[in-house]
Parts: sequence; structure tokens; C-alpha cells
Amino acid sequence: MNLFASEIAVFTPKGRVITMPADSSVLDVAFELHSEIGTHCIAGKVNHKLVPLSHRLQSGDQVEVLTSQSQTPKEEWLPFLATAKGRTRLKAALRKVQQTAARGSSTNISRSARWRRPTRSSPRCSPTIICPRARLCT
Repeated sequence: MNLFASEIAVFTPKGRVITMPADSSVLDVAFELHSEIGTHCIAGKVNHKLVPLSHRLQSGDQVEVLTSQSQTPKEEWLPFLATAKGRTRLKAALRKVQQTAARGSSTNISRSARWRRPTRSSPRCSPTIICPRARLCT
């Protein structure tokens, strides 16, 4: 196996070989496997020992990623990532979380505060009052 000095090879528990840049972390491997695994990652096992997400890998390590459905992506994880793929996926996940949070706060606006299309029975659009939105009311 030809590896450059700037690359390492790590293994999954099933024996799959993953080639990563040097200084890759457990979090890089998680995002390399799948973006959902990366966003729900809580820790890792390297050579059957529990390690944090920031743990730097060495060539030949066996890496297992531990996940939890309650975990959400954190902005503090950005310095742990050595790959552009991992940084891009983490930033996208962070944007998605922020958008859902913003969207959730806008749904708290009461329904009466939202604009509604006037109807014929609406007091604003009675047939006796000249209404600038008359064509909307018909």
C-alpha cells in the first residue's frame, strides 16, 4: 500500500480501509462515513479505547464512532476537523440547525397577527365601502 507522508490509513471495525489526511480526528472519520454520523457523534473508540472527538489518529488505528440521536452539531468542533469535507458538512449542519431554530421562533407568532386575505364578510370589505383590495375580495 503506497501512502504519502501526508496521509494515514485507518480501519473501521468491519475492516474497511479509509485513507485520510495526516492529523485527522475521530470527527473527520465520522463525517467521512456519513454526514448524519458526524452530526450525531459523541465520542470514538480507537483501538478499543474510548477517546474524545478531538483525538488525532495515527496510521493503522481501528476507529469506531459512537453516536447519540440527542447529539446536535457544535461550533466548537470546527478546530477538530482537518478535512475540507468535514468542515463543509459541519457548517451545513450548523446552518440547518440555525434555520430550524429561526423558523421555530417565527411560528410562535399568533395567527391573528398574520395577514389574511379579506373576504366579502369582512368588515373592511363591505359592499358599501370602497375598498382598494376589492378584486381580492371577490
